[in-house]
Amino acid sequence: MASIYDRPRLPEVKAAPEAAVNARGSAYYRKNAVFFYFEADNTGAKEDVTTLCNCFEDVFAIQPTVVAQWHSRQQINMDPSRNPLPSLLVFAYVGHGTIDTTTGKLKLVAGGTRQNIQWPLIHNFFVVPNYVTANVDCLSILDCCYPGATRQTTERAYQVLSTCGADKINRSRSGGGASFSRRFYRAACDLKANEKPFATLEDLVAEINREKPSGSPDAWLTYHGGTQLIAIPFKGTSSASVQQALQNLSLPSPAATTESTLVELSIAGSPAQILQEFQDVRASLPAQFRVEIVDAYESTTVIFLLRMSQPTHLRLSSTLDFRWIRKIHGPSLIRPAKYF
Repeated sequence: MASIYDRPRLPEVKAAPEAAVNARGSAYYRKNAVFFYFEADNTGAKEDVTTLCNCFEDVFAIQPTVVAQWHSRQQINMDPSRNPLPSLLVFAYVGHGTIDTTTGKLKLVAGGTRQNIQWPLIHNFFVVPNYVTANVDCLSILDCCYPGATRQTTERAYQVLSTCGADKINRSRSGGGASFSRRFYRAACDLKANEKPFATLEDLVAEINREKPSGSPDAWLTYHGGTQLIAIPFKGTSSASVQQALQNLSLPSPAATTESTLVELSIAGSPAQILQEFQDVRASLPAQFRVEIVDAYESTTVIFLLRMSQPTHLRLSSTLDFRWIRKIHGPSLIRPAKYF
């Protein structure tokens, strides 16, 4: 558990929203993908990996390498000496996941066998600077139970797309649920029909969740490094058109829905100063980033309860460490909204 000294202080919080709002992505000149499942898997992982491969080939013109055994960087052909320009690496795992009782971290396992690999071994390869990933932004897609990963920091963009939050127990096929790979494929195709020449991870998460089957958990996007967007160009688009579209990227329109996200934000410092200056930060955000201060309390830190749309939550989460509470609907059942 993090101590109060790990909590952001006011100057950090004041700078964070502006960085998130102004963030843009890169036009990738190389795009590689490695999709992994255990050969002994008994959850239908091979079929889901095939679906995911078809999606990346058909929609994004990326041909993944599929492996049933993990050999770390031997599987990754991203030598930066051959091309120092921005590149994208996509890693996907489909199958069983569990929490290691010794480390408390995610462990990828082949059901009914002793085959396993600690997720941090793969995760750290993307996060820790090394010669392979020097100019590479990274995306990990996890379709397994307990898909949360330890939050770490890197200067490069590194985001993890999971089938559900870290506290959920879910494999998209378990209990007869809809395949996450098929939901991802459908969302990517729907976004391709729009005018933008690319899909950001935030666009994909919002679209996946918009069309999710009843009873399925929300897909989850976490940021492990960098504030910039990861924008995957669609098949048939040029790097120049992607770069121009990223430079001219407009802010999302205000959400016309009663559904929103309730989160907690903890800030260390003087309560009186934090309360006033955080209200000023909220008021300075563009209209598209509407944030409601539900309430605020003094504890070992100042704790804000905040309400915002999912697109706002996704974008601001790239620079602010929110604790997600719940997706909510409509106004408060007890009192009117407070905007201070």
